[in-house]
Amino acid sequence: MFDFPKTNDFAFVVNKSKEVATSTVDFGNTIFNESLKFFNEITGKTFYTYTVKAAEANEQATEYAKEFIKTGTIKEIFANSGKN
Repeated sequence: MFDFPKTNDFAFVVNKSKEVATSTVDFGNTIFNESLKFFNEITGKTFYTYTVKAAEANEQATEYAKEFIKTGTIKEIFANSGKN
């Protein structure tokens, strides 16, 4: 899957781990969005308003997760969830 060089370089391992983790988060986001599309299709978009909000929340969570992977900074994902 990956061709790792024969090295004991700790920085390389950390950076490669961050790349893999970020790719995994992006993959999860893609699967979630495709699942919502399928759900909208089979329900005739009966719950479309909710799936749009779910997609927006997932996108925000994905960006926050990637930022955390890169920097270690934690954000409040649902800070404004009380607003309609």
